[in-house]
Amino acid sequence: MKLHSRDIKKLFALSKLTIKKEEQDSLARELSSVLSWVGTLQSADTENILPMTHPVPLNTNCNNDLPPENISLDNALKNAPESENNHFLVPKVIDQV
Repeated sequence: MKLHSRDIKKLFALSKLTIKKEEQDSLARELSSVLSWVGTLQSADTENILPMTHPVPLNTNCNNDLPPENISLDNALKNAPESENNHFLVPKVIDQV
């Protein structure tokens, strides 16, 4: 696909970008080159190729979905700086206005 400087100008306008006049021609040539390379993919024979969800086979190791071992109340509170009535005591962080 051959792009011209007017195509680049329109592309930049749609993208809300600015480009210098002297850069339009070189960018048109570079993008044309990229688009022609991508166009060669159209000639690839994909008749017997199945669609893929990922280019590399993924082997995920999943753990069994088991609940963790419960921690006792005494064990949970033993490292707390302060506790009262089986609850953690924490500093107040929200002031009411």
